[in-house]
Amino acid sequence: MNTKRATLAYGVGDDEEPRQTGEAGGSAEGAHGASASTLLHAGDEVRPFDAAPFPSLEEARERVQSVRRSMPDDAGLHRLSERLKALADPSRLAILNALAIAELRVSELAEAVGMSQSAVSHQLRVLRAARVVAVRREGKNAWYSMADDALVCLIRPGQQ
Repeated sequence: MNTKRATLAYGVGDDEEPRQTGEAGGSAEGAHGASASTLLHAGDEVRPFDAAPFPSLEEARERVQSVRRSMPDDAGLHRLSERLKALADPSRLAILNALAIAELRVSELAEAVGMSQSAVSHQLRVLRAARVVAVRREGKNAWYSMADDALVCLIRPGQQ
């Protein structure tokens, strides 16, 4: 048996018998309950971990600064939070699903989602305030549509 290799695997010297190392009780069981003998056997080649080298402190600082520059400011995060809150209601999601398919008027939306016109109008007010839906006026008619095509991907995955 090659004791130099076993030294790395079991922690023995050239003149000792292989033994498992670990806690005071001599157990070499790891966090997942596997002992060192089940992971490495005498004669197994032990290679260094093939991980990328740790970045220098300066590289880490540069990466953090780059991330900070790319993040929105507090006002931008607040606007995003408000938009996401507007999406967190089943009635509004039903309306948005309908609008992701076609531009509709309130009466058409009410019929499509099975809600009253006043309930749809109330939900549209919330969605307009969050800038999730857009309104286009044509005479006496107001046509509603998704304000952002990117939301269509979120509301109806796989369809645009």
